[in-house]
Amino acid sequence: MNPAVEYIAFSLIICLFFGWLQLWLRSQIKKLKISLHVQSGLPNVFGKLAVWINLAIAGVLLLGWFILDKSIVEEHREFEKAHFGSVPTYAYQLQLLGHNQLVAGPQTSDPAYRRIKYVISQWQIHNRKILHIYTMRKSPVSQDYVYVLSSMNRSGQLAGSPNDGIIKAFEGVASVASQPIQESEHLSVGSYAPIYDENGQVEAVIGVHFDGTDWFRHIDYDRYKVMGLLLLPLLSFAAVLVMVARFRMEKLQISHHRQSMQESEDRFRRLSESTSEGIIIHDKGIIVEANDALARMFGYEPHEVVGMSVLDFAAPESYEVLRANYARNHQGQYEVKGLCKDGTTLELELTGKSINYKGKEMRVSVVRDITSRKRSEEKVHFFAYYDELTRMPNRKLFLDQLEYYIQQLEPSEEQIAVMIIDLDRFKLMNDTMGHSFGDQILIEVAKRLCRCVGEKAFISRLGSDEFGLIYPHVKNSEEVREAASEVLASLTKSMLICGEHELEITTTIGVSLYPEHGTDVQTLIKNADLAMYRSKDLGRNNYLIYTPSMDEKVLERLEIEKDLRRAIERNELFLHYQPQVNLHTGEIIGMEALIRWKHPVRGVVSPGLFIPIAEDSRLIIPIGEWVIETACRQNMEWQKAGLQPIRIGVNLSAYQFQLEDIVERVSRILKQTAMNPKYLELEITESIAMYNVERVIKTLHELKLLGVQIAIDDFGTGYSSLSYLKLFPIDRLKIDRTFVNDITQNEDDAAIAASIIGMAHSLKLQVIAEGVETTDQLDFLANRNCDEMQGFFFSRPLGAEEAGRLLIERKCLERHLA
Repeated sequence: MNPAVEYIAFSLIICLFFGWLQLWLRSQIKKLKISLHVQSGLPNVFGKLAVWINLAIAGVLLLGWFILDKSIVEEHREFEKAHFGSVPTYAYQLQLLGHNQLVAGPQTSDPAYRRIKYVISQWQIHNRKILHIYTMRKSPVSQDYVYVLSSMNRSGQLAGSPNDGIIKAFEGVASVASQPIQESEHLSVGSYAPIYDENGQVEAVIGVHFDGTDWFRHIDYDRYKVMGLLLLPLLSFAAVLVMVARFRMEKLQISHHRQSMQESEDRFRRLSESTSEGIIIHDKGIIVEANDALARMFGYEPHEVVGMSVLDFAAPESYEVLRANYARNHQGQYEVKGLCKDGTTLELELTGKSINYKGKEMRVSVVRDITSRKRSEEKVHFFAYYDELTRMPNRKLFLDQLEYYIQQLEPSEEQIAVMIIDLDRFKLMNDTMGHSFGDQILIEVAKRLCRCVGEKAFISRLGSDEFGLIYPHVKNSEEVREAASEVLASLTKSMLICGEHELEITTTIGVSLYPEHGTDVQTLIKNADLAMYRSKDLGRNNYLIYTPSMDEKVLERLEIEKDLRRAIERNELFLHYQPQVNLHTGEIIGMEALIRWKHPVRGVVSPGLFIPIAEDSRLIIPIGEWVIETACRQNMEWQKAGLQPIRIGVNLSAYQFQLEDIVERVSRILKQTAMNPKYLELEITESIAMYNVERVIKTLHELKLLGVQIAIDDFGTGYSSLSYLKLFPIDRLKIDRTFVNDITQNEDDAAIAASIIGMAHSLKLQVIAEGVETTDQLDFLANRNCDEMQGFFFSRPLGAEEAGRLLIERKCLERHLA
């Protein structure tokens, strides 16, 4: 290849390489910017440096061209000096030897030809670089070029198209061929000179082909050496571009990192100031950054926090936890106790993580105040196992504890006693006096149980008015009876509720023993419950230890309750009427309606058996309403029969009286039966009257507005306050039969009865005595000016037909008839 072309190609490649390199480096930086989310435009990556490097590249290439050109010229001169300068001499010698006399073609017989041939061979011998020597002249006829003589044995042959050197030689100018000739393994360079005739005209041209292989190799070596030398600064330029690009990329990354760090710090500050959670950044436990929320959390000023140790914010018991988590670079959540500036403690949840902050490895911790949450969890846990009102263990914990005692008790003579304690008629007190009143009763009962039992038993409130005791180590049933008696005695004592209500409550206790009465929790509880309910059936305010026969009693109770639900539908209920007599006139002035139940199988069931069941099951409400309506209808039948109108007395149960619509129910019955309200007397017990006095007064006044009469039944058995009694719109008091029974033998009963009569009269109330069965009792009451009486002395309770006959007969008390 032509050296100039080759060098131009080399230069072009260099230029393309550097152009590509710069474009590639620019693209890499652009990609980096995109990956770093740099939104700014792409500036000149290399600035003026790229211009100077490009100029330097052009200068180096030009310098290389100059050096290479100079080297080729020098080499050509040396070669020309060594070889080409002899060719004109050869032409002159051939001219002297008479070359113009030669005829084209081999002339072996011509002495001039042989002589010239010999001379040419000698030139080749003396100059080993000569490959060929030939002469040619132009044919005057055809103008073709013909070899005159040739070392290549081409004498007389046409030479073909001449090159530029031959043409110049025919024009009289010695020259060298512009292009080398590939001959076998050699590159030859032709040198040409004109041969003149005697007239000075160019009659032929001599051409000498020299072996230029080594010369061309030397020229190529020089060229490649120059280009190789040029590569050193060019590669340096490339390295500079790469280094500058890398520097710019690193600078961009550092700038972006700093910007990101600054943005991150700004975001951290904004976030930390907008959150209620405390955030700190600390270096080996020393706080270097903290938000205001953390300072507020611990009661510090924001400027006080920086520089403090994280241990300054921890309670002593949390030091080891903090140190251990910092030592192992804990990355998760954990809980510690915090210490405020004023000495108060907080429940904290810490979340730690290692970060690079301002070029340094530090830890960031998010501090969350979970005090409220922990307290809520503790509260939830407390309420899961404890009663909120009494702060006692609840049923769940009671059952768990009993299970624990059972598992821990080793085979021995000891037993576990389970007591179920139920407050008698608590629901009535709670409903009539109000829930806050009932709550105070429960709290007082809990306190008394704790004082009575102490550490001897596990105490629990099982629910509503039911408490439980577990005695984990009892030796015999006598010890159990003694414990139950102590509990009863402690609870029976009068208590002052709400600072003004003094009352006595009664309780019923059922007891079961492990393992005698059961080997699992549920069986022991069930049997203690059975004993408690059986004790209630036998009169309350007592205790019973479970016996297997109680199962039958419970089943019987359930059967009675089931049959009682259908008794009204089946017309199994009926009323008896006991006459009430005026002690002054001896006349019947009223009847008290008493319910009876005739069971198809059991026969007549005692009211003492089914009334408690009706009250416990709330069946007493529909039954009581039936009693009022039936008594009113019967009274109207007597009146329609022309008998003298009398009052009819009906007992209102506690559950009936506490109904919100009791007044409306009574009014509806009076309207349905068309009975004058003044002939209906509603009896409420003294205990009902003293619960929730304000409500009782309101209800009684509403009933009085209907026109009915009101009586206090069983008076003297409760704890009535005269200050309240005088506020009740009542018409009469009924002295309970318990005072009348021994009125003539017991001075206390006599005094109480006389006091009741005197008090009632002072309040302008009438008095009626219940359960009068003897003449002595009657005389005592009459002498004390008691107004009325009822009892077996005059008449037992009678059916409607028999009672009607008494009214027809106008039976009177014989004492007054006399």
